[in-house]
Amino acid sequence: LAASYLIELFDPAFPQGRQDPELFDLIEGAIRLIDKCPLPSIPTILAGIELRFLRTLGLLPGLPGCRECGEDGPAMFMPKSGAGFLCPKHATGGEGSVREPISRWLARVDATPGKDWARLQSSEVAEESLTVLGNWIARAVEKQPRLRRLAIG
Repeated sequence: LAASYLIELFDPAFPQGRQDPELFDLIEGAIRLIDKCPLPSIPTILAGIELRFLRTLGLLPGLPGCRECGEDGPAMFMPKSGAGFLCPKHATGGEGSVREPISRWLARVDATPGKDWARLQSSEVAEESLTVLGNWIARAVEKQPRLRRLAIG
């Protein structure tokens, strides 16, 4: 199921006739990793793959700081469009607040080598972080991938 979700996620990034070796290497490595990982670690591994996918497409700003200025702090906000976080200075109103542990968890997964994702502990913060990341993915591919909820659990 996780591999099917990744195919669904990556497919729009490979328009007919366009080759992208970096994305191909990412999905090939991702499917190999999922095949070998313990079942409970799949949501964290998928989060890491999604973060790498966004970064490869140029859609992931630096984490955990503000995507506009890089400032990091306990009060961060979810932008209305795109990925990343906004500090209070750059939030324009109407954005949802994001707890600091969520931005930290996503930054930790992003900074961790893929081979070590299975060792990261899952937690309540991880579950909330997966929701935030799911919003970023939906914005990036301009739809909610239908298999994501089933693959993440």
